[in-house]
Amino acid sequence: MPSCIDDLAIRPDDLRGAQTRDLLRLHLQGMHAHSPPGSVFALDLSGLERPEIAVWSAWHGERIAGIAALKALGPSRGEVKSMRVHPDFLGRGVGLALLDHIIDVARARGYGQLSLETGTGPAFEPALNLYRKRGFVAGGPFADYPSTDFNRFLHLRLCPGKSDAMPWRTLMEPGMMAAYRERGFVFVPGLLEAAEIAVVRAELDRILAAHAADPARVILEKDGVTPRTVVNPHLHGDVFARLVRHPALVGAAQALLAGDVYVWQSGVNCKAPFDGDAWFWHQDYPAYRRDDHIPAPRMVNALVFFDEVSALNGPLMLVPGSQALTDDLPEPSSGGTSYAFRYTGRAVIEAEIRRRGVEAPTGPAGSVIFMNVNVLHGSAGNLSPWPRRMMTLTYNAFANKATAPSLRPRHIVPDDRDVPPLVPLGADCLAPHAEPRP
Repeated sequence: MPSCIDDLAIRPDDLRGAQTRDLLRLHLQGMHAHSPPGSVFALDLSGLERPEIAVWSAWHGERIAGIAALKALGPSRGEVKSMRVHPDFLGRGVGLALLDHIIDVARARGYGQLSLETGTGPAFEPALNLYRKRGFVAGGPFADYPSTDFNRFLHLRLCPGKSDAMPWRTLMEPGMMAAYRERGFVFVPGLLEAAEIAVVRAELDRILAAHAADPARVILEKDGVTPRTVVNPHLHGDVFARLVRHPALVGAAQALLAGDVYVWQSGVNCKAPFDGDAWFWHQDYPAYRRDDHIPAPRMVNALVFFDEVSALNGPLMLVPGSQALTDDLPEPSSGGTSYAFRYTGRAVIEAEIRRRGVEAPTGPAGSVIFMNVNVLHGSAGNLSPWPRRMMTLTYNAFANKATAPSLRPRHIVPDDRDVPPLVPLGADCLAPHAEPRP
């Protein structure tokens, strides 16, 4: 059958016409026929007549070819609803034309994201393929949709500069959220783009060149020369202040901690080639509890790879499920390194690893591990000729602030009393610092 795109007319629909109502009825019948009971969220006529919903229909001459709707979810988000092509016009580009129209309208409204809910199974694959063609990607539930084994959620970023915290909470799919709860961490390869990582690496080089001799800014290895950790760089410059407000990071933290967050602490562990020392096994929260007076482990570490991490350059090792270990409060020690902390005792480490095993995520620069602060973790020294720079960015739930000043130095643990909740920037937040293209 020839394409009808050239003479397809898309116009607003008031839902009064018989053809529109017939197609809507066919749409609802199809949804119920291919979905388990209680899993259909398609709107009927009364639902589509609500003021926050706009409906369009596509026409080929005097015949209706398809219908689609856009629901406003607030000032910067929208939802695709009621996409249905008439059976006589399947495979002729009608669905793509309607979807393009919805996307154009959403952009014109200044929306930062479009989302949709659909189902699983052969009947839904054509629609899923259509959405993927226009860049929709799988994500977590949104609005008030429940998450089930049947329904699926897709999202499309539209305006990279649009600041809106809520859409980025969809980064964590239900399966990833469940893995985080069960295992204590989840690994997202390549979450940040290469160009973004280039910006932060250049800033890291600048910091080390200018401040390596300042012990309040840079902790050195035992040799007194090799940088070990750059301390709280988000407090000292715009690049890292922007990175910690990257919507992909903030949104994931908001989802994992179920609410507003702020940056409690950050650091870049340099793990230099040949001379980058080990980090002995430890949990973060025992120190946060005893020394820093954080009431509960409602915190998540975003561990951002600044380099490709392999099995050769000192990858971070984690014990899955060890966040359940909550009664170990070791005393401070150096762990044989230049940095004192409450490192875990050998007997506890051996018991936990025998019980649960060890994993060491590897992947490209820009990958991120989201880790519960109670997970037992550590890393060996880097004997390779390749760096393994990784940022540890600790987000704390806003309702979980310290109950008293930290016992540790202020440059290590900043005063969080007056720190406001984070408002994420746009997805292009690091662009102002990017090198101009030739």
